[in-house]
Amino acid sequence: MSAATDAMRDAIESAVKSIVRAMNFTGIQLGGTDDDVTLGDNDEIRFAYDSTLGTLRGPTNSSGGTAHMWTNSAGPWSLARDVFVDKIDFTSSDWISGNWTETDIQGANTVALADEKDGWITLTTAGADDDAVQIVETKGTIKLEATKDARVEFRVKCDEATQVDLFVGLVDSDATNALTDDDRLGFQKDDGDVNWDIVAEKNGAELKADSSQNIAADTADKLGIFWDSSASTVYFYINDTQVGSTTTNIPNDEVLSAVLLVQAGEVAVKVLKCDYRMVNCDRT
Repeated sequence: MSAATDAMRDAIESAVKSIVRAMNFTGIQLGGTDDDVTLGDNDEIRFAYDSTLGTLRGPTNSSGGTAHMWTNSAGPWSLARDVFVDKIDFTSSDWISGNWTETDIQGANTVALADEKDGWITLTTAGADDDAVQIVETKGTIKLEATKDARVEFRVKCDEATQVDLFVGLVDSDATNALTDDDRLGFQKDDGDVNWDIVAEKNGAELKADSSQNIAADTADKLGIFWDSSASTVYFYINDTQVGSTTTNIPNDEVLSAVLLVQAGEVAVKVLKCDYRMVNCDRT
């Protein structure tokens, strides 16, 4: 392939990325990371309007690449919707500590921005067994309403795969321990195992199931929650693959906040890091 062809492809790819960002579809993928569109030789980017759903489908490439607009099989976000979009990248410009409540459940733990590429927030336990810390957004911004779709996504990694408890997801804003809160939705990793569980709990009635997806030390996972209001269903995703769903025990009666929690399962420091927290939802 010639240098001119390479340059043309790069220019087209850059233009498509700009269009994608301008439409606020921050979750669009075509075989890459967020906002990336991969083009092959003599390839095309195709969008199709679904008049039944009133939505824009795509993008796909001419070889049948998978469209990803953070949705289930019912169809992607509609261009006609008024969508609230909020992404925190945990850089020095994004991180405002006053917008998050830090709770030392046990031990004198630390929460700080990491000196690391892409920007990460770091939750570090103090070193004793069962030392635990969480951060939760002070003001909730997510409500799972009857006619309003919503999605939340985190990218996280932990330095330990077995001897640690983790919770990443949503709780009510005054929760002091996401592992025991009676209104929560998200992903839990229990001390002694290596798998992510999906969790939905409303007023103390809990659904918890093995996602069949394991955690690996120092390896980032994308954890996503999609609320499909038309089906009254929550879908759970790990690394863009659906790993479960539920129609029961969904905490849909209050505004929820993002939460991150780490608890040591042995006498050792444990570190949970989060690259970003992203929220997209239909406005009320």
